[in-house]
Amino acid sequence: MPEPIDIAGDDKSIEAAAGDAAEGKLIASVAAHSSFAAAEGVWRDFEQRAVMTAYHRFDWLEAWHRHIGAPKGIEPLIVVARQPSGAPALIWPLGVKTVGAARVASWLGGKLVNYQFGLYDGALAGRLDRAQLMPVMTHLREHSRIDALSLRNQPHVWRGVDNPLVDLPHQPSPSFAYSVALGMDFETVYASLRSGSTRKKLRRSERRLAEEFGGCSLRRPKTADELDRVLDTFFLQKSERMRERHITNVFAEPGVMSLFHELGQRSIGSQTPLLDLFWLDAGGRVAATWAGTSDGSRMSGIINSFDLGVFAPFQPGEILLRNLIEHLCRSGVREFDLGIGEAQYKRSWCPRTDPLFDSFLPLSALGWMHTTAAMTGFKLKRAAKQSQFLRALAEKFR
Repeated sequence: MPEPIDIAGDDKSIEAAAGDAAEGKLIASVAAHSSFAAAEGVWRDFEQRAVMTAYHRFDWLEAWHRHIGAPKGIEPLIVVARQPSGAPALIWPLGVKTVGAARVASWLGGKLVNYQFGLYDGALAGRLDRAQLMPVMTHLREHSRIDALSLRNQPHVWRGVDNPLVDLPHQPSPSFAYSVALGMDFETVYASLRSGSTRKKLRRSERRLAEEFGGCSLRRPKTADELDRVLDTFFLQKSERMRERHITNVFAEPGVMSLFHELGQRSIGSQTPLLDLFWLDAGGRVAATWAGTSDGSRMSGIINSFDLGVFAPFQPGEILLRNLIEHLCRSGVREFDLGIGEAQYKRSWCPRTDPLFDSFLPLSALGWMHTTAAMTGFKLKRAAKQSQFLRALAEKFR
């Protein structure tokens, strides 16, 4: 991969930058870095003020690439677009992989990242329309030899900021994501999510669980050994659940669990954890688990599991979520999501539906063939997923 090249030339002058500002250009230069080390400084600095998700921190995606991306042959391509002042306008953390004969760039993080948004200067993002983004596309085509962009699962809005990529061709993602606004008063939030009879039933289940097993509490790991034990239990519980449902165990793929162990260990005691792990403890045993990533204001779910044996009749997953949301409300977290994918428990706890979109953008003739096939395939996938979901709802409420 070539070294980062400024689209306006390596010796862009102060006068030229001033001219860009006068012409209303928001992006004056673009560089695409082929290593995390080359982009680390600007990325970490931009994190402090950028509009972004908790997934898109340098530490999160760098670890993902070491454990999962690099072994799959994904090359990092960290795109940094700067304003005429030299300050970053955006950072796109991309990874490149050859698909057929085409070099395709996608968001780093893969399926583990539920909301793909990149990093943006919040004051500029709403003005980064198709014309303003053209220097980035030109750079990717001419200097990074990218044939197509495959950018999936993007929210239309994040933290009140419009996604600039909405102005480019896109289509709805196959699945929705689900979230809820929280508040300091947990009881008000809880009453808005669950009926009085349902709340009473869950309290009774929690009380019975505590009585039969000698205690019931929401816990977080305080040591690396404790974290490893709970993550190992998560893997066993999730594997059993997936076998029961005849679903491929994505958590058994190389690198996934080692990534969770690293992120979790680095997060112990952190106010903005890379992986915040919780479990429902019942008499010293793990009845259910849940983990997400947080920037202090929003908690985004990544994994969860519950025991299918002796604890199953007590609804341990539901008890954990009730206690987790109470903890988040009291901790000042303002938003909570359970990620992508249609499931009744997600709609129950997170009634706000977040539509997502996919951008399949060709940058060459070869890329056009790739994106045409991808667009068709994901349209069919969306139709299948949504019809399955509607049928499941119909069955549930018959």
